[in-house]
Amino acid sequence: IQVRILHMDCAKVKGRKVDRFESNFTFTVAPSAAGAAHDAAGEGGGEGGGGMVTVHGFATWFDVSFPALVDGAVGLGTVLDTAPGVGDLGQQHWRQTMFYLQEPITVPAGSEITGQIFVTPHPDYHRGNDIVLMFKHASEDPAAREAGALVSKTVMYEFA
Repeated sequence: IQVRILHMDCAKVKGRKVDRFESNFTFTVAPSAAGAAHDAAGEGGGEGGGGMVTVHGFATWFDVSFPALVDGAVGLGTVLDTAPGVGDLGQQHWRQTMFYLQEPITVPAGSEITGQIFVTPHPDYHRGNDIVLMFKHASEDPAAREAGALVSKTVMYEFA
């Protein structure tokens, strides 16, 4: 599942306008592959096929497009993509960042996780960031889920 949290045109961004940003996100929780395999085998108890899915964290990555001018027209050029499983990451030093949750959450497959991410400069380290993730998800408790209850979480990460 991929959700874009920020898009910027580096040719138009001036100064330090990208050192802090915030963005809303929403995504639908997909069934887990392991749970789907259990369900398909008729073993039950899996997390897939409309069952419950355990979420351990959120992964982030970026891609950058470097357009090319060909005969006066702008073409795709080169794309640096750090998404999991894309290309040969051994050719560059960029990787994904994983935001692990202190306690995994269990949510129904097909439910939505909505939230916000806030990124600000680290106060002491010029190459670091402070990142806050706030998100809501459907309750693990079937009665609470039936009532439409959402569980709210806030997680703070410091990258220095």
